[in-house]
Amino acid sequence: KKYNKKSPFANHLRICIPKTGGVKYILELLNKKDLLIFALDGIILDNQESYNQAVAGTFKHFTGFECNIGQIKQAKHIVGYNQYIDILKYLFEQSEYYIDTKNIEKVFSDLLSRPEIKDKEKLLISKEHLERLSHEYDLVICTERNKFETNYSLEKFEIKKFFHYMVTKDSFTGECKSDNKSVCEIL
Repeated sequence: KKYNKKSPFANHLRICIPKTGGVKYILELLNKKDLLIFALDGIILDNQESYNQAVAGTFKHFTGFECNIGQIKQAKHIVGYNQYIDILKYLFEQSEYYIDTKNIEKVFSDLLSRPEIKDKEKLLISKEHLERLSHEYDLVICTERNKFETNYSLEKFEIKKFFHYMVTKDSFTGECKSDNKSVCEIL
């Protein structure tokens, strides 16, 4: 039960437990655990092949020309060019194409959501290891993917149940990987 804001108990929470066995369950839930915050891409999932295909497909969509993996890898190694949008902007600029970022994002997301591309992802951490960690820690995902993409991958690999909370691109205004505000949001 939550109390009214004007109540002297406004900062309190009352929990009623209907069954005797429920007490143990509630106490386990209330047991404080440390957090482990994971980025999804490159830590939990290997998405390199699927992202490279989506980058190449996006480039071809706008230019009509093929983009090879060597060009994508070269762009990744340039300082500050780790995100797909930055890689694509770089590739377009090098080819003297100037495309609106929103259009790039839409085409990239559409390509990445196709099963023949999306399903190339691989799990980097075993389910058993995540399960062990989930007993000791509250596991959290912080990703620049949207909620749909995140849920798709977590459910595909049957690991969503191990994560206590997630911050996705559409639930946070900053950039998860590079913004301390995402950690504050999680806390």
